[in-house]
Amino acid sequence: MKKLVLPGLLALAVGGLLLLIAAKSSKAADADDAKPSGTEKSADAAGPTVKRNANGEMVVTLDAATQKRIDLAVTNPGTAGWQPEATGYGRVLDPAPLASAMVDWEIARTSAEASAREYERLKVLAAQDNAPARALAAAQLAADHDRLALAAWKARFAGDWGPGLAGRDDLAEWVRSLAERHDSLVRLVLPASESPTEPPLSATLTVFPDDQQVIPATFIESGLGVDPQTQGRIYLLQVKNQALPTGAAVTGRLSLAGPALTGVVVPAAAVLRHEGRGWIYLQTAGDEFTRHEIPLDRMTTNGWFVNTGLTVTNWVVTDGAQTLLSTELSGGGFNTGTRD
Repeated sequence: MKKLVLPGLLALAVGGLLLLIAAKSSKAADADDAKPSGTEKSADAAGPTVKRNANGEMVVTLDAATQKRIDLAVTNPGTAGWQPEATGYGRVLDPAPLASAMVDWEIARTSAEASAREYERLKVLAAQDNAPARALAAAQLAADHDRLALAAWKARFAGDWGPGLAGRDDLAEWVRSLAERHDSLVRLVLPASESPTEPPLSATLTVFPDDQQVIPATFIESGLGVDPQTQGRIYLLQVKNQALPTGAAVTGRLSLAGPALTGVVVPAAAVLRHEGRGWIYLQTAGDEFTRHEIPLDRMTTNGWFVNTGLTVTNWVVTDGAQTLLSTELSGGGFNTGTRD
């Protein structure tokens, strides 16, 4: 019997050791199950960071993998010139009043031509003693009346729509194009302080609420006097081959004579708006992107003209700028650099 004691005790000891190991393994597994998924991060992985540089500008740091994931792209702004300009505000006109005035003028012209021909015919007949003097006098009176009525209509049209427009040889065809909504007519008023002394060189328009689409316009008339409320000069502009909504609010920029400014054009896709101001991100290092403010007062067909603070050597973020701003705002306050 003594020979069986030692093996029995040994078996009990081994069994207890196995139970202890199993218990510890179970606790470790429970601890792993309690850890939130997705929180594991390798020691060398670096997430986005936000900081201020020595100039107080916000800088977002993104590693190369993150840049690739968000399809971040940069480009150099292009060199551009900028003519001095004046900015005015107005609306798209209903062409019906202009067309109605044109019809009345045409009626007056037709009547004047007809009465003038009748007077000339009776003059010939009277010279041959084939028309009574009373008929000739009546024809002359009608011709004079219609001639004066035509002059009055022309003066009224010139006063309402400008002498330049009244003197157009193709006026009837031009008004017909407006009435049929092939083209659009815009009334623009410049502030009194910005009214130029010379005709504008060119014009562009933006129509509310789409202030990103720049529409070329043709200068038509500046002889309409001044607006009684603002005392600014009134201009008429034509937009060809486009029917703009009647009554829509319009902002117009007229290029003026004078020396041009030199600068760059920032692509529209690169520009962000926040708190009423314009911003872009510049790539200032391989993984650093610095927010930079730009003025939004000189729009072009391709973007925004800037003549201070940027050159063609800067790298401007065109794709991914909104993601950078979102990263900055989530990483710190926009003004203070601290989380709200």
